[in-house]
Amino acid sequence: SQFAAAEGLKKQLLALTEKKVPVHLIDCEEQDSNNLSVISVGPAQEVWAAGVPLIVQFSVRNNSAAPVKNVTAKVRMISYPADTVIPNADQDYSGMVTDLPPVVIEAIEPGQTVSRQFQVVFSTAGQHVIELQLPDDCLAMDNRRQCVIDLRQSQRILLVDGDPLQSNAFFFESVMQPGDRLATGFTFEKVDSAFLRDVASEDLTGFDVVALLDVPRLDPQAVVRLEDFCKTGGGLLLICGGNTNVELTNQQLYRDGQGLLPVELESVFEPTDSAGQLEPQVAVTQHPILAPLSKLSSSPFFALRIRKQHVASSPSLNKPGLETVASGPQGRPLMLDHAFGSGRVVTLLTGLSSDWSSWAQDPTFVVVALRSLGYLGSFRRPPTEASVGGDLQMTSSGRSILPEGNLIFPSSQRPRIRLQRQVEATSDDTIARLTLPVNLQTQLDGGILDALLKPGLFELWMTDSEGRHVLRNIVHNVSADEGNLERIGHDELRRQMSGADLQIRTARSLASSLNSQESAQSGLLLAVLVALLLGEQGLAYSASYHAAVSPPRSAGMSGLSQRDGAGR
Repeated sequence: SQFAAAEGLKKQLLALTEKKVPVHLIDCEEQDSNNLSVISVGPAQEVWAAGVPLIVQFSVRNNSAAPVKNVTAKVRMISYPADTVIPNADQDYSGMVTDLPPVVIEAIEPGQTVSRQFQVVFSTAGQHVIELQLPDDCLAMDNRRQCVIDLRQSQRILLVDGDPLQSNAFFFESVMQPGDRLATGFTFEKVDSAFLRDVASEDLTGFDVVALLDVPRLDPQAVVRLEDFCKTGGGLLLICGGNTNVELTNQQLYRDGQGLLPVELESVFEPTDSAGQLEPQVAVTQHPILAPLSKLSSSPFFALRIRKQHVASSPSLNKPGLETVASGPQGRPLMLDHAFGSGRVVTLLTGLSSDWSSWAQDPTFVVVALRSLGYLGSFRRPPTEASVGGDLQMTSSGRSILPEGNLIFPSSQRPRIRLQRQVEATSDDTIARLTLPVNLQTQLDGGILDALLKPGLFELWMTDSEGRHVLRNIVHNVSADEGNLERIGHDELRRQMSGADLQIRTARSLASSLNSQESAQSGLLLAVLVALLLGEQGLAYSASYHAAVSPPRSAGMSGLSQRDGAGR
């Protein structure tokens, strides 16, 4: 299938044809092979924190022409508790391996991709790993896939409340910190809008999400800091309610479509609350934040009341990349999501006070708050996987790191390959880097280079001045397209490579031809050997001594001979 759209290959073949060089292609597989591929595995965009249940999603594709049934996916959890695990090249992994319950996929039709999910809980922060393994088939390398989950103790949320009584922040804290027995994975800090004016950028970067809760106005410096925060991957939650100054908000945050607010606020809509209403006022989309609620048999929003809602101008709703998370009364956009730099901004166009909505008292508010904050905090996280052959790099800041680091490579042999590498540090020792670029300029042993070009888990280790080990796990997975073994037909290949002198044969016909040639050559050789043997026998006979044999004599002839002899 990789011949498809191979324009570069066609140019090379045409160049060979111009030089009168024929090209012979051997089709080594006359039938499509049965192959299943794990094409993705990774955690959902929600809270990543110690002790908090986390959903892991994976997808399996059937690359064969026949359906498969009862596919068992084995799941393993590899724990690397922060600051406690030590390098160990004598085992498969330095972390502790735990087998989780397998996931059974009842059936996968030909060409179909099926997604499933399971739940895991890591009790400690650390660079943990999830591994998914399918049964063996004709292509082993795409049957296993891993991902790294960089789990922290909690996610930090900055609550900026526009209400002097801090009522909006109270609503968040009451549902997100219900007690010590139930961990939500969040820690909150409450401030007023003046904090954003004076805070240093590096201090603001320490938060995962900033929530602007119905703030009337911001200082220009605060707007700049929020924009920089989002550009570097931070998440911003905007709630627009009764305290929101529409004119100032449009000037500071919308800024003709260039600011943090994705839409221009135009008016306030007050829907009539008719008695006996049969349909809920709020409907959700398939957006990741509230998609799980869309799969319920009945809407959970029947009791929710939206009493006032900011209306966005129609032209601003056409902003490229703008996504609707939920719609409100009469289908008006109520909750929106859009990208800003490397981060995201989620906007709620109604307030939490009772004169604007009953959302703060509605059970769905817990889901909306949890999933919104988890989603917004997910865009600054390190990648969970990389492609085979990628560079290896680890950065540590805020610690004094010793000058030598170690890299442990995936290997089927024990001990695993272990490579010592110099740690590069800044002049003030505040940032340390351990790198291994994969290119032709890097002088590497053949065994190390071979390991770098295979999938698996790479462990990068540093040691600080107090003897504590610092770890970064990097997973290299094969491309999801590698498992597609579908072949292009001979006629289609000739059509795509038209003009090239192609000779296409199957491996079976080539083997048959070779066997025929071998048979003909064997017969000719046998005939030559027989001729040589016969010639050898004739030559030997002619060169050897043989006694003359006298013919038998008659009576008359006998007497004549005697007389002739007597006379002589």
